[in-house]
Amino acid sequence: MILLAFSSCTGTEQENDVKEESIKSEKEGVANIPEAGSLSGDTINLSGKYVLFFGPSSGPAQEQAESREFRVISETLIDSVNSIGNIKTLYSEVGHFRIYSADGSSMIISKSALRTTVGVLMTDGHQPPSIKKGPVPAAEYLGKIKEYFFLQ
Repeated sequence: MILLAFSSCTGTEQENDVKEESIKSEKEGVANIPEAGSLSGDTINLSGKYVLFFGPSSGPAQEQAESREFRVISETLIDSVNSIGNIKTLYSEVGHFRIYSADGSSMIISKSALRTTVGVLMTDGHQPPSIKKGPVPAAEYLGKIKEYFFLQ
C-alpha cells in the first residue's frame, strides 16, 4: 500500500522512477521505530520531518569532484533548513534509506536504484517521501524542500 502511495506522488519521472524491487514495506509498530538518523548497518533510519542529502561513498574522480561540490551545497542548505526550525537535516553516504511513517510502517529505498550519485530525500511521516535526484543548483534544492514541507 505504501508502494502505491509513493509511486503515485507528483513529480518528474526522474524523481519517481525508483524500481519496485528496491522498495520493501514493513510493519514495525510505532514503539519500535529507531531514532531518526541512526544507522542499522548500511541503512539510515528516518522518521518525522527529515531532509537527507545523500552522496557517494567513493568512486571515479569525476564522481568525487561532483560529490565535493554537492557536499558544499549540502552544508549551506543544511544551515538554511536548520534555521527554519523543526526539520532535521543530515548528509549521508549510506546505501539504503529506511523511512518510517507516523503509523510505524516503513519502506526501504536502495540508493543504487535511484541511478544517481547525489540528491535530496525529504520525508515528514505523513505524506509519501520525495526525492530530488542529481546535481542541481542550491536554489532548486531549496525550492523543492520548501514545496514539500510548506506547500502541502
